[in-house]
Amino acid sequence: MKTATKPKPARGAATRDLVAQQVAGVDAIEIKATIPDAQIDSTLNRYALTVDNDEERYIYFFDTPDLALYQAGMIARARRIVGDRHDSTVKLRPVVPSEVPASWREYEGFKLEADASETGVTKSASLTMPVDKGLIKKVAAGDQEIAALFSKEQE
Repeated sequence: MKTATKPKPARGAATRDLVAQQVAGVDAIEIKATIPDAQIDSTLNRYALTVDNDEERYIYFFDTPDLALYQAGMIARARRIVGDRHDSTVKLRPVVPSEVPASWREYEGFKLEADASETGVTKSASLTMPVDKGLIKKVAAGDQEIAALFSKEQE
């Protein structure tokens, strides 16, 4: 009986400039990693992360029940950081950086980034704007409309 062998990943000349091509045109690279339960403690130790130096965040994503925004390549998010500023972000992905209008770069809070994970690299454009403290809690409680979190520029 013959067993299937897993192909070896490409290395050397076969991968030359691959990462550079995948992140070309972006301002930043954001690496997203999933840490298996069995490795959480060692990972926290490795990066000297403790309860004393953590940052308490509450992150809210907004979409339709059938995820129409996500399926159209748009993410609408609000982030409340305890003891720090609050913000909202509108993110479009995937994008081709050279096709993003230059006028978008004029907004403070705009960035082009590459989101890298174990499944690949996706380029995105996002605009993050500050949100008044207390507003996210009001929206989450249903006391304020979601639209209040996003600026005219983000719309």
